[in-house]
Amino acid sequence: MERKKRRFRVTIEGETYEVEVEEVAEGTESGTAPPTTPDPAEVSPVSAKKPPTAVSGPVSSPMPGTVVSLRVRVGDMVKAGDVLLVLESMKVEIDIVAPREGVVKEVYVSENASVRTKDPLVLIE
Repeated sequence: MERKKRRFRVTIEGETYEVEVEEVAEGTESGTAPPTTPDPAEVSPVSAKKPPTAVSGPVSSPMPGTVVSLRVRVGDMVKAGDVLLVLESMKVEIDIVAPREGVVKEVYVSENASVRTKDPLVLIE
């Protein structure tokens, strides 16, 4: 029997994860599938390279960290998915991307600045 897999984005206590769910046919008993250990690639924090859903307001930090590289300046035109800055958190560099197309109106941080979760980083209008 072929099983369909679907990917979903889930936010739990402010942490966003991308998960893969396997669809089971009706009438199939749960528990008949052999137990599996999830592959870290299947259940992991969302890659910052994937553009988040377009929302109004500033682009905010998804986690605490340090700004290691600014890639945009006020007045720059950006497209959804363009890298705005690189954030280092727990020794991992994360690309923070534009959620929508627009013009950079404000940059709230500088290189080497420490940020907390939900701190504003860049305003795109």
